[in-house]
Amino acid sequence: MTRSCREKFISAITRKVALFCAAVVVLTACGESSPTPTQIPPAAEEAVPEATATSLPRPTASPTATATDILPTVTPVAPSPTPSPSESPSDELSLGELLKVVTPSMVSIRRFGRIGGTGFLVEGNYVVTAAHVVWPDTVIDVVFEDGTEHTDVAVAAFDHFADLAFLGPIDTSAPHLQLGNAKAENEGNTMYSVGHAQGSKELFATEGEFLRLENWTDAFISEVTTSAEGIGGMSGGPVANGGGDVIGVNLRSGESVNIGASSNTVSERLDRMLRGEDASPFGSRFPSTDGGSKEHGIVLRGRWDTAVFWGEHSAASIEFDAPWDIEYGLFNRWGSASFNSTFRSTRQGVGDTCCPGGPWLVVVNQPFDLTREVKLISTTPVARYHDPDDGKQIGIGHSVAGIFDTALDTDPYTIFLNEGDGIKLELTLGLSDATVTIDHNDAAPYEVFVAEGGWQDTHEFEFRAPRNAKYTIAVQRHPRKRFYPSGYVLEISKSTAGDGLSTSSEVQERLDSSFESPFGEMLRHTYSDSDPAIRIDHPLNITGGDRDVFAAELFEQDRWGRTVTLEKRGLSYHREDPKEELSVGDYMERSVLARAFPYKEEKLVTASKEIETPSGGQILIEEFEVNDGWMKGVRLAYIHEDDTGYMAVFYAPSEVFDEWKPVVDYCIGSFSIGGFSVADKLSGG
Repeated sequence: MTRSCREKFISAITRKVALFCAAVVVLTACGESSPTPTQIPPAAEEAVPEATATSLPRPTASPTATATDILPTVTPVAPSPTPSPSESPSDELSLGELLKVVTPSMVSIRRFGRIGGTGFLVEGNYVVTAAHVVWPDTVIDVVFEDGTEHTDVAVAAFDHFADLAFLGPIDTSAPHLQLGNAKAENEGNTMYSVGHAQGSKELFATEGEFLRLENWTDAFISEVTTSAEGIGGMSGGPVANGGGDVIGVNLRSGESVNIGASSNTVSERLDRMLRGEDASPFGSRFPSTDGGSKEHGIVLRGRWDTAVFWGEHSAASIEFDAPWDIEYGLFNRWGSASFNSTFRSTRQGVGDTCCPGGPWLVVVNQPFDLTREVKLISTTPVARYHDPDDGKQIGIGHSVAGIFDTALDTDPYTIFLNEGDGIKLELTLGLSDATVTIDHNDAAPYEVFVAEGGWQDTHEFEFRAPRNAKYTIAVQRHPRKRFYPSGYVLEISKSTAGDGLSTSSEVQERLDSSFESPFGEMLRHTYSDSDPAIRIDHPLNITGGDRDVFAAELFEQDRWGRTVTLEKRGLSYHREDPKEELSVGDYMERSVLARAFPYKEEKLVTASKEIETPSGGQILIEEFEVNDGWMKGVRLAYIHEDDTGYMAVFYAPSEVFDEWKPVVDYCIGSFSIGGFSVADKLSGG
C-alpha cells in the first residue's frame, strides 16, 4: 500500500462510523480498481429522451421481470453479531441492521485468489459489479461472505458506457438485493457504501448522504452521486439507502464524493437480460482471449486500419514477417505499454516478450495510407479482435455511440463533404481523453483536436472542407488515460458559423505562402541566415509530419509516406578531428539524417551526380533504395564555405515513389545558392 493510500486508509478508520466484523472504512481513489475521479456538476431533472432519426439505439419498454429458476445448493450464513447501534429513525435501518440485510448477498471478485473488487446478487441470480473490476476476463471467481466460492463464473454482459458487468447466473440460494428507485431519493437522504476496501476479506461500509442524480440521455445512463466515500476494492459494491434498497453502484470517487451507475440503470440493464436481450443498448464488447492461432495473416488498408490481438498466456514471443515498416505495441491487461515509445517499428527488432500475468494485447498498424500485408507469429495462440466501430459511414445529422475498447483504440469514421461544407462535431466522453483527427486524401492529418474527458464532458469542434472529398474522422483514445473500456457519443451537425468558419491559421498561412509550379502548388524553404541565401521548394500538399526528427529544419510526411526532410548542421558535429576536412560525400554519410530512418537499414545507391558551384563548392545528389527496394528516395548534400552542411531528402514507399519522382526531380532542381541553381546542371541526366 502506498503512503498516500495508507494515510487515507488509516484516517478512514478514525471517522465517526460504527465498526463491526463487517468493518467500516472510507472509499477513496486509491487501489488498482478505482478509476481516476472527476468532479461532476449538478444536473437538471432527469427526462426521458425523445426518439430521433439517429443511429443510437433506444431501449424497449421494460415489462415486469420474473426470476430465473435456479436450483439452490448452498445456505447463506448470517453475519457475525454486531454491537447495538445507536437509535435511528423508525423508517431507516441502522448501519448494523443494513449490514444484516446486504451481507448475505455480497461477493468478493477474485482473480488468482486475490480480491480485486466487490459485487452483489440481484434477480435472476446475476452478480452486479463494475466492468473495470473484471475486464478483460470473460470468467472470474466470486466468493460469498459465508465463504461459498464459485469459480469460473461467466461474464454475461459488459456495459462499458455505465462501467457495469453482470456475472452468472450463479447456482445459489443466497438472497437478492432489492434495486430501489434513485429518482425518488432526495438530497440529504442517508446512504451507505459497502465493499471490500483495499482487497480486505471483511466488508467495510461508510455512511453519507444522497447528493444528486445525473443523466446521460444519449447513453441511457443515470448516475448517483453521494458523500459515502470509499477506496479501491469497493468498486462494484452497492450504495444502499436507509431502507436497505440499492440506489447505486460504487464505481469511482471524486472530491469527497462517490459516483456510480444508478439503480435505475442497473434495473433497466437487468430487465433486458431477463428478456433474453443484451444488457447494453449498444451491445456488449468482449475481448477475444479464447482460442486463437499462433500465426495470423494481416491486411492493413490504410493509416487508420488497426489489427488488435488478445493473448491470455502469461508470456509470449512475438515476431513479424513483413518486407516493410509496420508499427506495433504490446500492452498488459491494464493498458501499460511494454515500450517507452509505446509503438515500435518491426524494423527495430522482433522476439519481444510481453506481459506476465496475462491477458495482454498487441496492436498493429502502419503510418501510411497503403494496403499492406504482414504475418504475425506468436509462440502462444492469440485471437483477433474486430472492432465494430471501425469504418462506419456517417453524415451530417448523424450520431454514433462508440467505445474505446483498448488502451490506444482508434475508431475511424468516414464522411463525404463538398468544398465549403462546414460541420460541427460534438464529442461527449465517458471518462477518457481523446484526440479527433479530420483526415482527407490530399494531406494528413488535416486538422487535429484534443478533448480532455470527464464523465459526460462535451467538446465542440468546427471544420470547413477545403475540397470535395471523402474525409476520415478518427476518434482516438489518449494513450495514457484509462486502461479499461469507456464510451463516447459523436454527433455531426451543420455548422452555424457561416462564412465566419475558416481553416486553421496554420493551414491558411501555408495557402497564402504557396505558389504554382508545373507540378502543383509549392512552398519555398529558405535558409535566410546564409549569404548568399540557400533555397529549395517542396510540395504544399505534403503536410502533417507526426514525429520529431532530431536536427531537422523541416520534416513533413503525407498519408502515403511521401516525406520531405531538410537538415542544416554545423560540420563540427560530424568531424572526427577538429582539423578534419570533410568532403560532401563524408558529410552525406555522417549527417544526422543519414543515421536516421530510413537509412538505418542497408542502403543501395542506384544513381549519383556531382555538381560544382561557381565558388567551387560541391553538391552531391544520390538516388537510393533501402530494404530491398521497399522504399526509394533522392537526397542532396552541400557544404557551404567548409562550415555548414545542408541536406535535402525526399523519400517514399516504392508503391508511390515512382509516380512521385517527377515532383522530386523538380524540387531537387529548385535548389539554389544565391543566383546559382542546379536545374541547368541536372538537364544532362
